[in-house]
Amino acid sequence: MSKAKAKTGKKVGKSGGAGITNGKTTPLTFSKGSKLDDTTKQFYLWQMQLLQDKVIKYQRQNDELVVASAKFQEKMEGCIAEKHEVVEYYKILVDTKSFEYNQLHEKYLTLKQILDNEQEQCRKQMMNIRREADEHQSQIVAENITLSSKLAALEEFQLQRDALMAKLERMEAELANKNEEFNANLTAMERKLISNKERLKAEMIVRIKGVATEFRKVTDKTLNSTIKRTLSENLMVGTQLAKMSDKTVELIEENEAQFAAKAKLEQKVVLLETNEKELTKRYQKCYETLNGFRQRCLQQEEIIDQLRNNNVKATETKIELEQLREESNYLRREIKRLAEMNDNFKKQHFNKRLVSLTEMESRENLEMMFSNAVDNIRELVLSMSQRAEPGCFFDEKSLNDIIKLKNEIFQNLMIILKSSLKLGIRPVCHGQMPPDENFDEKLSQMKLDSSLIKGKRLRPHYKLGDLGLTPRPDEHISTNKEKMHRIYQLAHANSSKLLHKNVKCQTASTPLALLHAHQTAGKPKKEPPVLGRVPTGQGPLPIPKISISK
Repeated sequence: MSKAKAKTGKKVGKSGGAGITNGKTTPLTFSKGSKLDDTTKQFYLWQMQLLQDKVIKYQRQNDELVVASAKFQEKMEGCIAEKHEVVEYYKILVDTKSFEYNQLHEKYLTLKQILDNEQEQCRKQMMNIRREADEHQSQIVAENITLSSKLAALEEFQLQRDALMAKLERMEAELANKNEEFNANLTAMERKLISNKERLKAEMIVRIKGVATEFRKVTDKTLNSTIKRTLSENLMVGTQLAKMSDKTVELIEENEAQFAAKAKLEQKVVLLETNEKELTKRYQKCYETLNGFRQRCLQQEEIIDQLRNNNVKATETKIELEQLREESNYLRREIKRLAEMNDNFKKQHFNKRLVSLTEMESRENLEMMFSNAVDNIRELVLSMSQRAEPGCFFDEKSLNDIIKLKNEIFQNLMIILKSSLKLGIRPVCHGQMPPDENFDEKLSQMKLDSSLIKGKRLRPHYKLGDLGLTPRPDEHISTNKEKMHRIYQLAHANSSKLLHKNVKCQTASTPLALLHAHQTAGKPKKEPPVLGRVPTGQGPLPIPKISISK
């Protein structure tokens, strides 16, 4: 607004005359001869007053603008300083962030190295644990074998102990029976001895009484007879007593022998009792060791079960790991195959686009060639039709001109056809082989026009089997057996088509009719292409129908 006002003020100053220059008032000068009336004086005074007011106003606006420009300059300098500070701050921030990033990167590298070291340590620990587990398992198996051998020895010892205990019980029973027999014999012998003593006493008393009675009876007789008789009787009694004493000695000896046998048997019983105590102690110790072995065996069986479970889990994890590896390998192969398929699809798409472009270009070139050929032929025909009139003969000059023109046209046609032959422009035959992969190399070796061979991938002019005289390289030649097998299979299915007369195959042979019917059955009728399927070598290429504008 201030600039607009300043512009308006300048315009007013210009329109007002030369009274104001650069914001300062200048006195008006009048000529000496000029006289002013009061109205003009008042008008000029009023105009001067207005101009002075404008000058004051513009001076004020100028001062305000100077102050505003100074403030704006200060603000601009402050903004520039702030900008520099912000730039410095962001530089420092970037430096700190880069330093932090470097530190974090170093930490990441150290942590990665630590992780790799820990992984290596874990792998080593796993290998050590596996080796220790294998060693522990082998040690446990060896201990189990030794314990099983000891257990078998203990079972054998238990069987021997049972046999010895049974033998000891049998011997104790025999000893008890012998003791009973010995006691019975001893009591019987003591009773017999007592009875014999009593019997001998009674006999002695009876005999003494008899002797006393006899002695009393014979007392009256002579003393000699009595004395002799008594002496004889005393001798008899002495002999009997001697015999009785011998028997008692024998009985006493037998009794002593029985007492010695009894002492021996008592010693044997004491020895057997001590042996029994030792055997019971050994049996208790063996039973305790057997219980300890049983507990150890149970513990070892638990450990073996745990190890078996661990082995089963390890095998399961190995199987899962193998499955995961197979899945990962399968997925990698699938990804690789899909990538190859993608590349192949891309190549095929690119080749198709290239082939379509080259076919379009070749079609355009072919149409251009044939249009040139048609133009040449048309010129020849028109020239001949113009020169030739019905009922007239050509002179030698006109004939030479016609022949020269004809030769030129045929030379042009031969050049066009040779160029198309070199480029491989030809009609597409049924069942043709795919384009040659090395056609670019062959095409680069040809010295042709660059406008005709520019980036083309065209088919060769002739391939084996195009004429139908020889089979194609990729065509399967069926034998008579295969043909007859096919004919036999199609005989029932196509029996209704046998009598149908085919235009393309005029034959009275039933097998050939069946074969042709099978080949043509189910195939849609194709429209003939623009170029006829004329094989090379039998005639010139067909000319497309082009409307000739007269």
